[in-house]
Amino acid sequence: MLKQILTRLSYRKSLEIIVRKPVPVILAVTVITLLFGWQIPRLSFKTSVYDLQIENLTETTRYEDFKRMFGSDEIIRVVVKAGDVSDKLVFEKLTELSETASGIEGVRKVISLPEIKKAVDIAGSWSLEKFFSVVSAAALFNKNLLSADRKTTALTLVLKNDADQERVIGSVNEMIAAASPDLSIYQIGMPLVSKALAYFTEKDFLRLPPITFAIIAIVLLFLFRSIRLVILPLVCVTLALAWTFGLMALLGIPLSMLTMIVPVFLLAVGTAYCLHIVSEYVACSREAASPGQAVLAAFTYVSFPTLLAVMTTIIALGSLLLIRITTIREFALF
Repeated sequence: MLKQILTRLSYRKSLEIIVRKPVPVILAVTVITLLFGWQIPRLSFKTSVYDLQIENLTETTRYEDFKRMFGSDEIIRVVVKAGDVSDKLVFEKLTELSETASGIEGVRKVISLPEIKKAVDIAGSWSLEKFFSVVSAAALFNKNLLSADRKTTALTLVLKNDADQERVIGSVNEMIAAASPDLSIYQIGMPLVSKALAYFTEKDFLRLPPITFAIIAIVLLFLFRSIRLVILPLVCVTLALAWTFGLMALLGIPLSMLTMIVPVFLLAVGTAYCLHIVSEYVACSREAASPGQAVLAAFTYVSFPTLLAVMTTIIALGSLLLIRITTIREFALF
């Protein structure tokens, strides 16, 4: 009884069943692919320089405790260039910008020359000359909020812990667009770097796999000189891509700076495995009595070497699972 069960579950027997009844297998693979493919539109992008921080680290825990106690240290700096920042008209425009920035949702506080003047000149009796003479003498403000030539200043927007950074960036852009045209204004800061990373990650994710796919197709066509033998490996790697990213979307795991490499990696590695199998099939088909026999002979011969190649890849990538950085572990897993 046990022998019969083991015989039915053997690799050779499984291959024979697949060769004899390919339609159910193809239908099953198609259904699975459609289920995973249905999830792909839900795939999101989350790219930040903080993706590479190590979780469960003492320093990380202290940093999170610090943010809970004192608030976020994420800042956006709005740089303003003018003829003379200490000019009355220019300072009034700076005050308007500072007040507008303070009203942006997600901004906890604004550090700027107008805000400092309010803090030190409570009665509002200081002239701008007196205020700037005091500010210029303070090393804390020089090259921080005020340039040495008094032509450039900066508004520092300190964000809340739960701030929607993309919305804040958009609101600042609207503020800059509505500002006086005689002021040269732009914003900088880590939230903008993260946004730029997300943009280029999404752009590369949508651009690089098709390019890689096309190059591999051309190389395979040059090697095999047969459309049929080119389509088979490409279909296999396409299925792998659909299953992988469908699973990521299903689990709610966004694409990061590292996981966006996965499609190109899968195309390269997957095509290499398929290349060996197809080459062996071509060799076996010359002597086999039928295509089915050629498939059985090819898979019987090439399965063990291919399995060893797969295992070395799994061991190499599996070692990355020991790293404590989440994005690296996600890359290794998928």
